[in-house]
Amino acid sequence: MRGSIKHILILCCEVLLISTAIGAPEFWYYGFGEVRGSTFEHQERTRYAFIELIRTDLYVSLSDRFLLSATVEGGFTQDRVRDLSHASAMRTETGSFLELERLFMDAYLPWVDLRIGKQAVHWGSAFLVNPTDPFPELLETEPWRARSGIHAARGTVRFGAGHQNQLLAGMDDDFQYWLAANRTTFRMGPADLSVSGVWREETESGLVGLDLRGNYEIGYWVEGGMHLDGSKAREEIAIGADYSFAIFENLLVTAQYYRNNTITTESDDARENGDDAALASIAANGDTSGVASIGRDFGIFSMAASVTPDVSLSSLLVQSLQNSNRLVVPVATFTTGDRWEFSAAVQLRSGSGVGDAIPRNTYIAWGRMSF
Repeated sequence: MRGSIKHILILCCEVLLISTAIGAPEFWYYGFGEVRGSTFEHQERTRYAFIELIRTDLYVSLSDRFLLSATVEGGFTQDRVRDLSHASAMRTETGSFLELERLFMDAYLPWVDLRIGKQAVHWGSAFLVNPTDPFPELLETEPWRARSGIHAARGTVRFGAGHQNQLLAGMDDDFQYWLAANRTTFRMGPADLSVSGVWREETESGLVGLDLRGNYEIGYWVEGGMHLDGSKAREEIAIGADYSFAIFENLLVTAQYYRNNTITTESDDARENGDDAALASIAANGDTSGVASIGRDFGIFSMAASVTPDVSLSSLLVQSLQNSNRLVVPVATFTTGDRWEFSAAVQLRSGSGVGDAIPRNTYIAWGRMSF
């Protein structure tokens, strides 16, 4: 936390120095305060987690071409764990945090748009998962969470009739390993076709991707990546479509097939390494990695309805196509006025691949006030 406070103080000094140098820049901010609680039972224990946080986005317009942006998040956490085998045993842990989630400068130059600093990066058109994203995150199962900030420099050059090229160089949080990526997008009538490539220094691995998204009566996408790791090449593919119905205020239905062959099991590793002894042990005792029972092919379905201007309902289903494993996440949201929002969600897991590693069911509720 001390390091985060140091970064925030440095940010304040930078803004002050820049403001003094160029006069009185335009300044504005947005943000929200949130209270969130969750509970689940896991390994004969019941856990209750509470968090109170404030997240603020700050903007300083230095000129028509330069914009400084920062996001600061801070709050308090409390975890309570009850041992079900000892009803009177309750352990409580508290903490606090203050983080600089974003800090970047936008430069809008005549021939290129630059963004330098800690920023959010998201590539890909598919729903929930993006095989071509250099910094993949799974956010739909945690609808309150914002995308993580990445230390990167990004340049976007537009050319032709709606085409563009985006070049990115980034580093991990410890500033030890580089990542380089490029994405070129071509506008082809009602569709966009993107070709991308990624190189990661830490794992000495690469990714080559293709992403097609268009709209012809329905929205559709085909996004695929080939993960290159030494002599190995493993595919990751998402193919889907969505359609909006004039039911209630609006009803959006999404369906997608997803294949992730980058997951490896003990059987895979033993087979690739020619380890006959390990294969014989797995045949006798089973694959204990747990991955084989989860599956590589999934059907993903979502329905999101705006029932009234103030009430929205959504449900996400992730179903393994190899077995009965599934994840269901229903969410209900109620808004009142321009500032207040209240939501409740449940994460329901079932199937043979759900063991002791993760809780089966998690219940979450949160309230948010925007400012």
